[in-house]
Amino acid sequence: MISKVDLKRQNYIFQDKEIKNLKCVNYIYGKNGTGKSSLVDAIEYEYGDKYNICKFDGFENLFGENEGLQAISLGNENKNTEKEIKKINKEIKEITNGVLGELKEDDNEYEDKIKKENRKLKTFYTQSASKLKQEHPRIFGVFYNINGFEKDVKEAKKAYESKENYINDKRFKNYKLILDDKVIDASKKPNFFILQESDLNNLKDDVNSILVASIKPQKIIKELQNNSKKEQFALEGMKIHKRQENEICAFCGNKITKERWELLDNYFSKAVDNLQKNIENKEKIINRYSKKVNKEVRFNTTMWHPELLEELSNIEKDINISRHETSIYLDKLLKKLEARKLNIFKSMKKVEDVLPKNYDENLNSINELWDKNIEINNNLKEMQKRAKKYIVNALVLNKISTFDYRNKIEEIKENKRKKDELEEKIKNKEKIISNLQNIKKDEINKTKNEIEAANDINKYISKLGDNSFKLQNIKRKGAHKRSLYNS
Repeated sequence: MISKVDLKRQNYIFQDKEIKNLKCVNYIYGKNGTGKSSLVDAIEYEYGDKYNICKFDGFENLFGENEGLQAISLGNENKNTEKEIKKINKEIKEITNGVLGELKEDDNEYEDKIKKENRKLKTFYTQSASKLKQEHPRIFGVFYNINGFEKDVKEAKKAYESKENYINDKRFKNYKLILDDKVIDASKKPNFFILQESDLNNLKDDVNSILVASIKPQKIIKELQNNSKKEQFALEGMKIHKRQENEICAFCGNKITKERWELLDNYFSKAVDNLQKNIENKEKIINRYSKKVNKEVRFNTTMWHPELLEELSNIEKDINISRHETSIYLDKLLKKLEARKLNIFKSMKKVEDVLPKNYDENLNSINELWDKNIEINNNLKEMQKRAKKYIVNALVLNKISTFDYRNKIEEIKENKRKKDELEEKIKNKEKIISNLQNIKKDEINKTKNEIEAANDINKYISKLGDNSFKLQNIKRKGAHKRSLYNS
């Protein structure tokens, strides 16, 4: 009987130099690589010449390593399953510690970037809301805050993208005037003197008729003939004398006889008298027009809405220009009539000057502007709502333009896009791990019941002729209720 085995000559380095006190039947087991096969080689080397040494591998299919438990699993199915589980665990570990870990690191990096930019954006929103509230309390109100500003940013962007040149200084100024405007008393329409083009044209024709009129004396007075100054002198003298008998001429000192009066009356006929009266009438008409035209036009601005005052001022300026040009033209007509009075028997050239810019355009302009004035009065509340919306949009857009808002938002969007791509990759890797874990569960479910495996081992042992050794099931208490086996 072999009672000891020398272990010094083996390639495998054992902790002990030999094994002593061996029995007739000995059971030696352990994990792979612990020296079981080397021990058999040592027995064969030392006692091979004396005994018939047979190597038996009947238990090979009944044992397997379980590194998780630092123990041996029982049964052939269990052994193969442990190998497959080990392979799956390795794959899961490689994915978890490799690509998946790198993806999660990058994902966290983009998450930090997004949070950092969002904090900057939130700070900008808060500060902007506070400044707008302080600078424009009437427009934004005392309770304006970050939520209101964020909402206004979206509305302002829509308005800006829907129109070209949305922000315009002139438009902003106009809307500001509307916002500050009030309903006015527009019951009395403003008026000013209008000299219609037709009236001016008729006046010109009348003056021209006087200028071209031809008058000839019925009897000739040689000293007056062809001398307009003497004719005018004599005509004026007839007006100042009373035609009394033996009246002395105030100019020449001679006695004015009855015959002389008859001669003068025939020379200055009724035609002359009618022409003179016609000239005087036209002069009165022109002077009356001139008096009205020379009065400067000034509109009462309190009757107009502020947003129309600039246009009103331009129309007022045009009216006064037309008024001035008309005044000059009327003066020309007067001078022409005066010249004809001094040359009562001499026809003159017509007035060919172009008529000045007429008032008709001015009248149409002021009427159209007054209609606008009434329309604003009737729709002021609705217009102020639109004006406020525009001003809010313009002020908000001005704020975000100083912050480089568009680039900041694009940067956040780009980081989110990259983060989404990473999360999709992470999701795919986690799906692979989940599938591997499901395969692992399936492999575990394939394992043979260890009680049955223990019974098979006990049967093998019994066939060897030794009933003194038997594996027994010991139940563990606690969270891990896995069976252990002892002899």
